[in-house]
Amino acid sequence: MRASSRPIRTNPRNDVVLYQLARAYEANSQSEEALAILDRLVGKFPTSRHYDEAQFRRGEILFSGKRYPESEQAYATVVKFGPKSAFYQQSLYKHGWALYKQSQNDESLKSFGTLLDLKLLDAKSPGQLADMKKLSRPDRELVDDTFRVFSITFSNLDGAKSVDSYLAKRPPKPYAYLLYSRLGDLYIDKQRYTDAADTYRAFVAKDPNDEHSPSLEMQAIDAYKRGGFASLVLDGKKEFVEHYSLGTAFWQGRDPGKYPRSSRSSRRT
Repeated sequence: MRASSRPIRTNPRNDVVLYQLARAYEANSQSEEALAILDRLVGKFPTSRHYDEAQFRRGEILFSGKRYPESEQAYATVVKFGPKSAFYQQSLYKHGWALYKQSQNDESLKSFGTLLDLKLLDAKSPGQLADMKKLSRPDRELVDDTFRVFSITFSNLDGAKSVDSYLAKRPPKPYAYLLYSRLGDLYIDKQRYTDAADTYRAFVAKDPNDEHSPSLEMQAIDAYKRGGFASLVLDGKKEFVEHYSLGTAFWQGRDPGKYPRSSRSSRRT
């Protein structure tokens, strides 16, 4: 399919014509031609109802072409629309990736963090974690992949210390334990068992009485087992008993029946 050489006249509906033509080029895998038309659309019709979508599609084509600074700018334009744009959340995600590809780690994590806030914070109870089981499958996949890029970024920096630094600059995040847990899991996959254990324990060290700390302490012990560090396994078990045996500070105001895994583990360990 070839674009007509006849100039497009200026009239209120030319943005629609350009939008439809760009979609036709995309459907025909003619990405450069589609990009040229989208550039024309956003340049001449900044108030078009298709403007945010056109910018998002520009970002996608530019990102696929590894033109990351330009794709970053296109996604950033959509992000400025906020939630009123149907392309806001995907643009946040891809904006983060475009920055990541340019090694702008701090800026990329801002976009990824905003996305996690949108998906994981309870809108009705600020500061509380939403029910993650209610996420749709696409949203779960989006959240999982966002945690994955967080973990990769932290592992390329200074591990758990980078998580500490990231969280220290932000309001408390009820999903903070997952940042440590997912980073630890990444280290497990790489058979970096002591790094994994150190990461799990870093969260415990911040708040040993957090409801998720016993689980991360057990993950640390399991990491030592996987690595064959018998003495560290023993030390970990002793520490677990000190923190989480029934009657310790962790259980004050808590019903063991509501934390069956932690209470069972405290008896076994």
